[in-house]
Amino acid sequence: MKIEYGVWHEIGCRGVQEDRHIVLADTKNEWIVCAILDGHGGSEVVDYVAQNLGAILFKYLGECEDAERRLIRKRIRTCFRRFDQEMYLAGLNGGCTFSGIVHNTKRNRTFLVNLGDSKTFIKTRTHSTITVDHKPSAPKEIARISKAGGQSVVKSGRVLGIAMSRAFGDFRAKRRICSLSYTSCHGFISSAPSVREFTSAGSDMVALLASDGFWDCISSEHCTAVLEDLLLETSERKSHEKVVLQLSPAMEELACNLALAAIGASSQDNVSVLVVRFMLTSSTQV
Repeated sequence: MKIEYGVWHEIGCRGVQEDRHIVLADTKNEWIVCAILDGHGGSEVVDYVAQNLGAILFKYLGECEDAERRLIRKRIRTCFRRFDQEMYLAGLNGGCTFSGIVHNTKRNRTFLVNLGDSKTFIKTRTHSTITVDHKPSAPKEIARISKAGGQSVVKSGRVLGIAMSRAFGDFRAKRRICSLSYTSCHGFISSAPSVREFTSAGSDMVALLASDGFWDCISSEHCTAVLEDLLLETSERKSHEKVVLQLSPAMEELACNLALAAIGASSQDNVSVLVVRFMLTSSTQV
């Protein structure tokens, strides 16, 4: 499988850039992770996630490409919970969202993983889907926060002033914390991601991952047209036994243009865009 990507970050009207991204391949086990991270309240948590989460996630997934989707979802969620605990014990400040793709090239399996209010939009020639935000105003999130004893902490669509209901970090909004039995899944802000498998049906697929500063200004309809054009483009294909993951100047230009479009549409936030194209080769055709 050949995977091309391009990424672009714009600071926008903010005084500091707190967005980051992950693009990482574990060629031994043939897993890759691509994600946009939207930091807030400082850069300690978002930097730690960007630098460490990918490699740790690969350890949890191991060689389980043939496992039931329920087991893979469980391993991803366990990884996120324990990784969040690690940051708590390290005394890191701030928080960040995660929106991305965990993909196995050996079996051509794709999992969408979302934590917070960034989004991933993925498309093949026949079907598409977009992840759902974790907003404090969503009925499911209201019920979860209330169950955690937080009926009074949600005001004006925020949890203790935080605009999303799930994230890494934000430890002041996570309850039932102690040094040995911490579990952020029970906090007002949760580190439990939404995980679901996306089936490409043996065809190429393209994905657009972006921070909320992008999605606040750019419609999914516009993104659909962009991804459809990308699917129609041809690129050199060769048979590869291992994943080929490479930065593409053309994809980087596309990510830049999309980010600048959001800035031009008066986005009031950092804007980050990651575009990824998954192209099947003869060794990965099904």
